Amino acid sequence: MLPIVRLRRPDSERPGEGGSRFSDLPVRTKEALICEAVTLPPERQLPYEFELRAYEGVQFIFRSEFPLDVLFGRMPDYEDWVRSGCQPAQPLLVYTEAFDTVGHAIEFVAPEDGCYAAILLNENCSTVDVAVEIRLLPPISGRAHEL
Repeated sequence: MLPIVRLRRPDSERPGEGGSRFSDLPVRTKEALICEAVTLPPERQLPYEFELRAYEGVQFIFRSEFPLDVLFGRMPDYEDWVRSGCQPAQPLLVYTEAFDTVGHAIEFVAPEDGCYAAILLNENCSTVDVAVEIRLLPPISGRAHEL
């Protein structure tokens, strides 16, 4: 498995104290944008981790030379799935997904505060070059008060 790419909000916007596990990570840019080119080895995965508040969202765009899968789920569920050997017997709870595509844009809105992951999966027999663009979306105003 490749290293996890983590995003978080700047310290001035962090939720209350309590020893967050993200304290040693670099601060996300003010625009909350990642734009990078990565190479994904065959039959590997690359998770991007997001610390999101309820109703805060992420726009995840990727383009690749060969078809890939992308999944959005909770980071702890993803970690459990990896520990189980990525077996179908231990399914990964997925909020949204796109399969076998060379380019896709997904907007994901967190249903509650927590750590989420966008996982790029390369099930090809060859290495795939991927362009990834990630933006933090503003929270959906008023939704928290409606529920």
